[in-house]
Amino acid sequence: MSICRYKGCNLNCWKDFDTCILHCPKGIGNDVYHKDIIDGTLSEFYLRFKEYVIDKLATDGYSGDENIDQQIVAGEIDVYNLERADLSQSFIDIQFIVFPTRDSRDSFDYFKILNLFGEIRFGYCEFSTTYLSLSRTKVLFANCIFHNCWSLYDYRLFNSRAYVIYDTCHFKKEVSPYRDGDRKISHPQFNYSCKFDDELILYNIAIEKSLFHNVENRFDLIQIKSIVFDKCVVNESIFLNSLQMEKFEIYNTIVNGKIYINKQDDNNQKVAKIKELIIYNTTFRENFKLHNCEVEQVLVKSSDFEKHADFYKSKFGEGLIYDKNNKDKTIYFKTLNFKGLALFGNCIFDEKVSFRHVTFEGHCHFREAIFNNGLDLDYTNIEKEMNFFGIKGLDNKQSKKNTSQETYRIVKHNFQKIGNQIESNKYHALELDQKRLHHECKSFSDWQDILVFYIHWITSKYATSWMLPILWMFIVALIVSIFTKYSIDELVSSFNFKNIWDIFHIKFISLFAKIDIDNHPVLFLFHKISLGYLYYQFVSAVRKNVKR
Repeated sequence: MSICRYKGCNLNCWKDFDTCILHCPKGIGNDVYHKDIIDGTLSEFYLRFKEYVIDKLATDGYSGDENIDQQIVAGEIDVYNLERADLSQSFIDIQFIVFPTRDSRDSFDYFKILNLFGEIRFGYCEFSTTYLSLSRTKVLFANCIFHNCWSLYDYRLFNSRAYVIYDTCHFKKEVSPYRDGDRKISHPQFNYSCKFDDELILYNIAIEKSLFHNVENRFDLIQIKSIVFDKCVVNESIFLNSLQMEKFEIYNTIVNGKIYINKQDDNNQKVAKIKELIIYNTTFRENFKLHNCEVEQVLVKSSDFEKHADFYKSKFGEGLIYDKNNKDKTIYFKTLNFKGLALFGNCIFDEKVSFRHVTFEGHCHFREAIFNNGLDLDYTNIEKEMNFFGIKGLDNKQSKKNTSQETYRIVKHNFQKIGNQIESNKYHALELDQKRLHHECKSFSDWQDILVFYIHWITSKYATSWMLPILWMFIVALIVSIFTKYSIDELVSSFNFKNIWDIFHIKFISLFAKIDIDNHPVLFLFHKISLGYLYYQFVSAVRKNVKR
């Protein structure tokens, strides 16, 4: 029989593998577990693992207990009585072992051996089991691979030099808290070199220390599919940079620490990407930051931000709707309280964004934000100033369809409050345009209002275009030139548009041009009233900073 190819191992190869029972690949699942029992894989592993442990303690010579060392050397501790040895003060360094599935009811459960030790370092090991509830053992997993769903246990930190429980580990399936126990995490769990192929789900657990710890203050690309918090109490800050994940979701959670996602500074200019962002029924008692992040779908609802909320430079694709029949892609920030600063500087909203039943108790700004599909502030409670300086997109065709008169009024009003009359005039025009488009005509006075709106819009776009009044001045002058030369009958019978420039008199652009009032009384009134109105519109458009 051939010998295991693993360097330093003298055990025979197991079955058809080229490695021994300790180093050969193991399967996962109930079917594999029952198969391993029947073919003797689990019992053989248990026996060889005990031999490995005894040999490890004897050769390494640092169990941590002098009496234990003497007993091992004397042969008083062997594979037959290892389970009864007191190794609670002992340390073992387990390297390159591939652990199979297990069941605590088995007499050959290797957990019984692991649970004897006071400290264990797993280096480059692989696990097919779903948990190890080592309640009194200090543990470090370094460069390990977890093939099955893995349950987080509140392990004790290995030693003063160890910063995390899991150092550069690879989790191939879902990671979640252990179902029993104290339901808390007392130590930092992962460094930024860990890799997650599936979800990290934290349910009904108190997080006392940061999930991710970066010893070198570097922010590498975290490889994680999804993070979900549900019914948690987060008492420590969480910093996640340069993410590329499918989901980041927080439900029914109290966050007492800061949450910074991709915070931008001199050390980090990377773009984070999240496909699905949900914040629901959550209280943030410290600052929340989501910086330079491209979010495909988002829903923020029924939550409180007690300090500052900062979404700087983030891009939001569309709103998250669970009903497949609902085609509404509106991005909803709904039923929220922002008690501190609410910052949406340089954000991009590809779909209409609605702040529905949102209270801004502190200052809020949308500096340089881009709204590609409209904005809804109709049901927003604004207690202090909002800064809209440099915003773009609210005057495009699609945004006009999705932005109400009231929202334009709010934007206009906030520009007025800071004295920016030029931008205030721009949004006043958009406000009037919305009123024109949605004005209901129920009486004669309503028709009068609509007529005034249309005249105001077509002649100067509500005093925002200075070229339109000039164009209309030439049209008025042309009309007056025609009717001063031709009578109605002559106009119908012999008027030729080819001679129009011969007829046109530039003098009629002047309000003071002479017209024979006796022969043309109606034309006289039309000329004076029209040009007077157009002069006023021209001056108003040029002097946009004149208060209304």
